[in-house]
This record gives sequence, C-alpha cells and structure tokens, in this order.
Amino acid sequence: MASAIGIRVYEISVSKGGAKQPINRGSLQVAKFVSKFISKHRTSVQNSEMERSWYFELCEEDGEGNCRGYVHYGTFGFESNFVDAKTKTQNYRRKKTDVEEIPLFFEFWFPEDENFGYVAFQSFQGRSCINLVMADMKAAFERQSPEVKFLFRKLVPGDSSNTFKNAPVKQFRLIKRNAPGDLADRYLITLSRTPSNLNS
Repeated sequence: MASAIGIRVYEISVSKGGAKQPINRGSLQVAKFVSKFISKHRTSVQNSEMERSWYFELCEEDGEGNCRGYVHYGTFGFESNFVDAKTKTQNYRRKKTDVEEIPLFFEFWFPEDENFGYVAFQSFQGRSCINLVMADMKAAFERQSPEVKFLFRKLVPGDSSNTFKNAPVKQFRLIKRNAPGDLADRYLITLSRTPSNLNS
C-alpha cells in the first residue's frame, strides 16, 4: 500500500497574450492570490457531481505566498459497512452523507525574481482531488483577471534533476495515443494498413 503514496509537483505560471508574466512581484500578485485562495477555502468545498469534497488546513506561511499544510480530501454519496477484518463484525454503517476524509500534504513556494512558482501535492491512489483543487484555483484567478491564463504544468523527474536516472526499471508500458475505444475499429484500422490493401 505504501507504493500507492506519491508526490506530484507542478509549475505555476500566468500568461497574457502568450507571454509569461511575473507572478510574485508584478501587478498580477499571484502569490498573494494563492494565500487568499487558501484562506477562503478553509471550510469544506463539495462537488456534488463527482461526490468529492476538499478543504485546506494551513500549517505554515510566510506572507509571500510560500505555505504548506494539508488538503483534506473526501468522498461521499454512498453507503457501506465497516467490518472487522478478522471477525467480520460490523463496527459502523456508513451513510451517504458521511465523508471519508484523508489529509494529504501540500506546499506552494515562489522563487524570488522568477516568473513561475511551484506546488507539490501528496497523492494517494485515486483518493486525492488534485485536479478539482487546481481547476477551482484556475477558475477563481481567471474570473478576477479574465485576460490572463493561470497555468499548471506537471513536472516529471527529468525536468529538474537526475534523481531517478540510475534507478532500476520496474515497469514498462507502451501507450498508443488516440487509440480507438471500440475494439472493432482497431481491427478495421489494422486491416486497412496491411501491405495488400496499401498496394491495391
């Protein structure tokens, strides 16, 4: 189960007319926006369509947008039984309105004199709501500054260091982009590309 816990790091930037803008010292005040956004979302935000909820627990901040704490992610909307794994005795009957809440670490930081910032979110299998948090933050910023785009760019280890350069490969997966969802379409595309069909 420990392998299901990870960390996702994103670069934060803002763009106006296709050009990056200063985000910590400039007129857009992105670092201050982040601080206000976190303060405003210290109580539960519920997404009824996805049956997810989240809110920030702020542990530390420096007044310049750099801060850390926990995002409490939750799921709700279904019933279930909590039973003892050994005895099978029911300990609790979960109601639809109960929220299964998991606290996951977050940290925002903004390097001085740069036109970008960073945010790290801890992840835990499919139970985190990182995309919901980022979508709400992006929408809130662009409502107050409609001419500016608020951007998150996911960073992979190779973007910033060679941390995993010499690590052993444990899994290799081939991914075909834009593959047809219907199995029949896959066969038809394969047949249409055979040499006999290409030469005819």
